[in-house]
Amino acid sequence: MNYSLAFANRDVWVYIFIPQDTFQKALLESFLSYLKHFCQYQIIDRIDCARNFNKPNNILIFLVSSLANFKCLEKLRFLDVSLNIVAYFLYTEEFKKVDRKEFRAPIKALSFNIIYPDRYQRGLFYPNNQKIIDTVYYKSVRNKYKNIKIGDDITTYTHLTSKQQFFKIREIGLYFKEMKLNDTDRVAGAIAIRFRNGVLINASRTDKYNITEDRICYVEKYIPKSNEIYWVGTHTPSSETAVAFLAFQDFPFANILLHFHDKRMTYTPQLTQYRTDKYVTYGTPGEAKAIVRKLKETKNFAIAHGHGEFLIASDLAEARAYITKIISMIT
Repeated sequence: MNYSLAFANRDVWVYIFIPQDTFQKALLESFLSYLKHFCQYQIIDRIDCARNFNKPNNILIFLVSSLANFKCLEKLRFLDVSLNIVAYFLYTEEFKKVDRKEFRAPIKALSFNIIYPDRYQRGLFYPNNQKIIDTVYYKSVRNKYKNIKIGDDITTYTHLTSKQQFFKIREIGLYFKEMKLNDTDRVAGAIAIRFRNGVLINASRTDKYNITEDRICYVEKYIPKSNEIYWVGTHTPSSETAVAFLAFQDFPFANILLHFHDKRMTYTPQLTQYRTDKYVTYGTPGEAKAIVRKLKETKNFAIAHGHGEFLIASDLAEARAYITKIISMIT
C-alpha cells in the first residue's frame, strides 16, 4: 500500500514529550524509525512553538507519555486547520484516567485526533505504529481503494429501485444510534446490504445516525488483486466495501453487513476468540481477507484487532439478537 498520498504536499512535524522511562522511550524511537518509511519529518523543539505550525496542509504528531503532557496540549488552543494527531504511551493508572470520556472530550474539542491504544505490554498501553500511520491516512485521504465510477443514479443504472433497501440501511443506522455502537466517530463504520449482483453500502464519511438517500452507493464489482471498486452514486463508497463484497460472496445466507466501533467490544479480553490475531490495516484486500477468515471461524462476528467490529446476518432482527448476546458476554 502506497501511503504517499496522505503525506503529499504536507509538512510533517513531530513533538515528543520525552519520558524518563526506558521502555516508553524505546517505543517512541521505534515509531520515529517507522515514520521514516513514509515521509520526511521535522522535530518541534518546544511545545509552545507548536502553534506556529498550525497551518493548512501541516500534519502535527504529538507523542504523549504522561497526563501532564495532555495538560500541555490543552494550553495550545489549536484551531481546526492542521491535522493534529495524538498518540499516547501510558501506564495503567494514567491510562484509566485518560480512558474516561470526560477527560478526552476537552482535548478532542480543540481539534486533536486521539488514537486509542491497541497494544498492552509491561503494564503500558500504546498504539501499533501502523495504526498511527493509518490514522493520518484516514483523516487526510480516507479511502485506499482505486475507485472507478460507472454511473450517477442507482435506479437508472440497475433498472431497479433501491428505495426499500435505503430504508433498511437507514433503520440499521438508527439501531446503531439506539445502541450507541458508533459514538466515538459517527461517520466511521459501514452498513451494507446485498443488492442485485453487488452491494448497496453507505458512502465514505456518512453519519450513520442520520443516513440520507444520496449517501448510498451501489457497488457492482470489486477486484481484490488491484483493489478496484466499480460503483454508482454521488459520493465514493465506504472504505470497508471490500469486506462487504467478499463476505457476501462467501456467505450465501448473509444479506446485511454491519461494521461499527464499540470500545466495549474492541478491546475487552472477554471477546478474544472473535479478534484477529494482529492489527490489520483498513481498506485493503488483506484486511478484507483477514476479516472474512475470522467470520468463517466464528460463523458471523469478527473484531479487527485495535479497530472495530464486523457482523453478518440475514436481517436486522438476527443482527440485533447477536449483538445483544455479545453485549451480555461483556457486562
